[in-house]
Amino acid sequence: MIDDAISARDKRIAKRARYTFQVLDLSQTPWQIAADRLQFDMIVSFATLHHIPGLRLQQDFIYQAASLLETNGTFIFSCWQPLNSPRLAKRVQNWDVLDIDPNELSESDLLLDWRADDQCETQNLRYVHQFTPEKLKSLGETAGLILKETFYSDGKEGNLGLYQIWQKP
Repeated sequence: MIDDAISARDKRIAKRARYTFQVLDLSQTPWQIAADRLQFDMIVSFATLHHIPGLRLQQDFIYQAASLLETNGTFIFSCWQPLNSPRLAKRVQNWDVLDIDPNELSESDLLLDWRADDQCETQNLRYVHQFTPEKLKSLGETAGLILKETFYSDGKEGNLGLYQIWQKP
């Protein structure tokens, strides 16, 4: 599927295809797309969904992407898998450091210390949801998408990013 996407990209470049990059508040739906068209043949989102808290907002994210795809359009995205990395797993913090009701969190919600290095005195915290392939499959199917491929890549261990490629029927 990746080879197909690359081949399609090369053909589009040869035809001087237009690319649109958007900066959006993904928690506000519907997304306010600044473009002369509201359907796209491909949407790519790397390392985004896992920073969106809560099932409703996660569902909205996938649904919004699906709604913007043309028929047979492709949606490619990745999610971090910090627990797949021993180094990043050590950075998981207890939620007690923040004033958040634990009942508002799911089992896969993580709080990571995101310092540039261990010598840095300022703690930078980052929300990450660790998705399973099955959970992502459920989200995509609920939005009417067809899963074409799932794979892991990135990081020293080659499994820091969970990638999925979807198609809109």
